[in-house]
Amino acid sequence: MYKVMLVDDDFPVIEMLSELIEWEKLGVTLHSTHENGKSAFEKASEEMPDILITDIGMPQMNGIELTKQLKEINPNLQVVILSCHTEFKFAKQALNLRVQDYLVKDMFDSEEFCQVIKKIVENLERKDSQNFVYINQNTVNIFNLP
Repeated sequence: MYKVMLVDDDFPVIEMLSELIEWEKLGVTLHSTHENGKSAFEKASEEMPDILITDIGMPQMNGIELTKQLKEINPNLQVVILSCHTEFKFAKQALNLRVQDYLVKDMFDSEEFCQVIKKIVENLERKDSQNFVYINQNTVNIFNLP
């Protein structure tokens, strides 16, 4: 299962997502939750999640900076921004970091959220199967050396 890290300084949001979303049915586990970007970065530095769901405006390190720093370590990190910010400048920053989606809290729809996660999981599975085929082909090539 893929690991999800949830980061938001609004504890009720973390609590709601932790309880409302049936993570395992989506093919993921809720690996960790954090109330600020700094704590999330420290945890991800030890054990990188596959999917990051983050707010933007948080103390100590905002979600844009967190995304930027984690993508420098793992460019394949899948990111969903979940924010109250509707201003285009924030969406543009997120797009520049190649996040997978940008959801607005005031318009939160659990079905839409689950669809976003399912799509990310499908993409991760596709990449994993492509990598597996590539590794197997290389293994075969190694054993078929002249």
